[in-house]
Amino acid sequence: MLIIIYSETNQTNILENLGKPEYSYYFVLKEFRPVLERLGRVIEVSRPDEEVDQLYADCLTRGEDCVFFSFSPPHRTAIHYACPTIPVFAWEFSTIPTESWQGEPRHDWRMVLGATGMAITHSSFTVNAVRDVMGADFPIAAIAAPVWDRFAARGTVLAQRPTVDQMHLQLRGLLIDSRTADLRPYGPPEHLPGAPVVFETAAQDCELVLDGVIYTSVFNPYDGRKNWQDMISAFCATFRDIADATLVLKLTHHDIAGALTHMLHHLYRSQPYRCRIVLIHGYLADADYERLVGATRYVVNSSYGEGQCLPLMEFMSCGRPAIAPLNTAMADYIDHDNAFVVDSCEESTAWPHDPRSAYRTLRYVTDWDSLCSAYRASYDVAKNDPERYRRMSAHAVRKLEMYCSQANAERQVRTFLADMYERRRNAGQPRPGPSTEPVLPSEGGVSPRNVGFSDAILDGWFANETGELLKGFAIKAGDTFLDVGCGEGWATSFALRQGASLIFTDSEHDKVRDLARQVETQTSAPFLGLVSNSLPLPLADGCANKIACMEVLEHVDHPELFMAELVRMGQPGAQYLLSVPASVGEHLQKGIAPPGYFQTPNHVRIFSADRFAALVEDAGLVIEHRQASGFFWVMGMIFFWASEKAAGRDLKGAVHDRIRAPYPPLMERWASLWQDLLAQPDGLAIKQILDQFMPKSQVIIARKPNPSCGNAS
Repeated sequence: MLIIIYSETNQTNILENLGKPEYSYYFVLKEFRPVLERLGRVIEVSRPDEEVDQLYADCLTRGEDCVFFSFSPPHRTAIHYACPTIPVFAWEFSTIPTESWQGEPRHDWRMVLGATGMAITHSSFTVNAVRDVMGADFPIAAIAAPVWDRFAARGTVLAQRPTVDQMHLQLRGLLIDSRTADLRPYGPPEHLPGAPVVFETAAQDCELVLDGVIYTSVFNPYDGRKNWQDMISAFCATFRDIADATLVLKLTHHDIAGALTHMLHHLYRSQPYRCRIVLIHGYLADADYERLVGATRYVVNSSYGEGQCLPLMEFMSCGRPAIAPLNTAMADYIDHDNAFVVDSCEESTAWPHDPRSAYRTLRYVTDWDSLCSAYRASYDVAKNDPERYRRMSAHAVRKLEMYCSQANAERQVRTFLADMYERRRNAGQPRPGPSTEPVLPSEGGVSPRNVGFSDAILDGWFANETGELLKGFAIKAGDTFLDVGCGEGWATSFALRQGASLIFTDSEHDKVRDLARQVETQTSAPFLGLVSNSLPLPLADGCANKIACMEVLEHVDHPELFMAELVRMGQPGAQYLLSVPASVGEHLQKGIAPPGYFQTPNHVRIFSADRFAALVEDAGLVIEHRQASGFFWVMGMIFFWASEKAAGRDLKGAVHDRIRAPYPPLMERWASLWQDLLAQPDGLAIKQILDQFMPKSQVIIARKPNPSCGNAS
C-alpha cells in the first residue's frame, strides 16, 4: 500500500508558520508517520494538486492500494482527487460548521465529509459532533496522535518526586522572569516609567533555574481558546503568599511581541504576589525540553476546549498529573485519578474561522474558583502527600498509553483502512488490479515522467481547482467528453474526476481495455470505450460537447478526413482540444531518432504552426487559443534515443510506450537538472523562453460554431 501524507505546514516552513492557524497539523502528521510506515510505503507531498493523483494513477497501473491522508481541517481539504482522501482533523466545539461563506462551499463541512465519505479525528467528542450531522453510521474514527511512546520512554528516567530541589535549563531565545522583570511599563499610563522588555533583539543564550513546585503550560498565546488570562490570574491569586510555586509558560509563535506585551500587562495587574511566573519564548533542544518536563510537577490547561492538546498529552505520558477541565477531547484521557479536574460550563460562541462571528456553537468556559481550588489541592498533594502524587503519576502514564500509544493507533488505522476497502467493494469500487505491464519504480533517480508532469502543470494543464484540463478548456459535470486517441487515458481520467460522461477511443485494443478497467474502479456510471482508427468512428453526429484529440494527427494519413470526423461528432458550440508535435522539435529529431520514428505507426506527418492552424480552420472550427511548449521533452527524447542506441536495443514500435521505468540514467540526470532549473528564482521565465525556442508540442483550443447563437461561442 502507498500512503500519501500532506500538511500545509511542513519542514520547510514550520518556523515561519509557528502559531498560525493549523500549524499544529504538521506535528500531528509527524506523530502519525511512524505508525503509517508500519502499514505501507509513505510519501509526504508538498504540492498535492500536482502529486496525489499522479501517484494514485501509478499505483492503479501496478495494482497497489493507495490512500491520501490530508492532515487539515475539512474546509482546507481538497475533494477533487480520484485518490481516496481521508481528512485528519481536530475539533473542540459542540457543532461542526454547516454553513458556507465567502463563496467557499467547503466551509460547510457536510459537503467535504460527504465527498470524502470518511474522516479521522482525535476524540470521541468530535466523532459525536460529526455524526450528529452526518448520521450515526458515518465512517469516522477517533485516533489520537500517538505521542505516548516517545514521552513515556523519557518519563521512565525522570524522577516522580512532587517537588524539585533545583534544576538548571539552558535555552536560546527570550526569558522573562516575574522576579526580575520591570513590570511598570505595562501598567496605567501614569506608571509607565521603567525599562520595558526589548522583544526584537537577537535570541540570547539563557539559563533558567527552577525549584519548588513547578506548574507548566505550552501554548500559542494568540490562540484565544487557550484562556491563559484565567490561568495566570488564578495562579497569582492562589499563591499570592507562596514563594515556591512557579508557573512556567512555554510560548509558541513566530512573532511574539504583541502577545508578550499583553501577558506582561496581566502580570502587572495581578500584583502583588510572591509566586513566580516565567515566560519562555525560544527554542529548547530536546535535552532541555526533557529537563523542563522533568522539572514540571503539574501540567496546566485552562482552555475553552481541545481537539486533543499535544503538550498536555506529552507531559501526562511522562507521568505528570494535570490541572485541566473534563470536556471535549480531554474527556478521553483526563479523570480524577490523574488530574485535579476543573469545572466548566457551556457558553455560546462562533466557529473560529467564521468571519461573521455568528453564534452557532458552544465552547466550555473554565470556572475560575474551581481553577483556584485545583491549584490549592495540587500544591497540598505536592508538599504533603507524595504517595498520592506517585499514584496519580502512574495512572497518567497508563491512561495515556491506552489513549495515544503507537500500538493503539496502528490497530485503529489498520481497522479503519480495512473497513474503507470493504465499503468500496460493497459500493462497486474494487481495489486496483494489476495491469498487463506494471510500472516499475525508478531506483533512486528522478522520474522523467513525473518531472514532465510537473512541467505540464506550469503550462496550465490539470487545473483541478477549476476543472480545466488545459487553461481555457474546462470540463464539468454534465459534459460529454470524447477522447480520440486516448492512449494511457490521462485526459479521460481528468474528465472522470470532473463528473463528465466518457467516450474514449484508440486504435490499440490493449489501450482501450486497460483504460476501461481503470474507469470501472472509479465510477459506476456508464461509459463507452471503442477500438477504432476513427475513419469513421461509429458514433452519432453531435455526440459530445468536449472533444480532445492530442498527439494523434501526426499519425494519420488523411488528416483532413480525420478532422471532418472530429467536427461531425461535436455538438454546435462544442469545444476542441487539439495538439500535434511542433515542427522545430520534429526536424531536430530527424537527425537523431531512428528512421522508424517517422514511419507508421509513428509520425508520418510534420505540421508547421500555420499548417496546423489552417487544418483546424478549414474544418470549420474557430480557434480560441494557441500555445506551444515542451522543451523538456525535446531534449528528453534526444537523450532517450542516445541511450537506446548505446544499449543496442531495437528501436521499432510505438515510442511513447517504451518510455517508462526503469529510465535510462541519461534521462534521469536530465530530469534532475530540469527540476533544479525550475527551482531557481528565474526558472519559470527561462523555461518559457526555451519552450518558445524549441517546443515539443503545439496546442489549439477551438470551438464549433453554434448557428443558434449567431457567433462562435
